[in-house]
Amino acid sequence: MQMLERYAVEGWPEHKRDVPLSLKSFWNVKNDIQVTDGILLKDNRIVIPFAWRKDILQKLHISHCGIEKSKANAHRTVFWPGILKTWCLVAKMFEISK
Repeated sequence: MQMLERYAVEGWPEHKRDVPLSLKSFWNVKNDIQVTDGILLKDNRIVIPFAWRKDILQKLHISHCGIEKSKANAHRTVFWPGILKTWCLVAKMFEISK
């Protein structure tokens, strides 16, 4: 995340091939990433590090307001590349567990 913050502040390499593999998934949204008060944001949503994503999904689901409302809440507040795909997998898991 430090490198992502550096790119957001100092600018991205000219070519995607020059970006570390761990950050290539941010390439398509690179112009939307910013640092505000030391917090990485994509638009107004907090960028969540990979290691925290499972915990964030659990915390969003704790409210038990349903998959669609949890998904909408996540969409308003947090971001990581592939978050929509993650939510689709989570929804399938909940359907299977019913």
